Amino acid sequence: MQDTFEPKIALDGERFTIQYMHRYGYSSMSNPHYHPVYEIYYLMKGERVYFMNGQVYTLQQGDIIVINPNDLHSTSSSEIPEFERILINFSSDFLAPAYTTEPCFLPFEPGSRLIRFPLKEREPVDKLFLDMLTECREQQEGYAAYVRALLSELAHPDSPALPADDE
Repeated sequence: MQDTFEPKIALDGERFTIQYMHRYGYSSMSNPHYHPVYEIYYLMKGERVYFMNGQVYTLQQGDIIVINPNDLHSTSSSEIPEFERILINFSSDFLAPAYTTEPCFLPFEPGSRLIRFPLKEREPVDKLFLDMLTECREQQEGYAAYVRALLSELAHPDSPALPADDE
């Protein structure tokens, strides 16, 4: 088996990047890191251990970790060494054209967190991420605007793709 590690695809001069990875075997980041942009880590397959702001999370298939700018984080293998993920980084101004007014929250308030979906609700989330990846790979006319719209759908507090806060 061979790892699939695609290069990051960037839009708007790195205001948005997306990357797909499928890896076999154990792996971990040597050092925690942070960056000045938002990060969305979507685990499509497998299991990963995520360290964020002094907390430890075990991600399962279909989980999303949302990391706010400047939050310290890293990831490592769990007992299940194979995983598949999509990683998105974006600045808050990347979403600005998708809103006629300022979004009612800075995209992923209340802070960095794990979002876990029931199995029956994963399909629309999967589709959003795969559509963003496909659009960025194919780069057909208008793809940047469509990717922005998909991300804003994921980021919007009333999105059907996100569970309600009380779940």
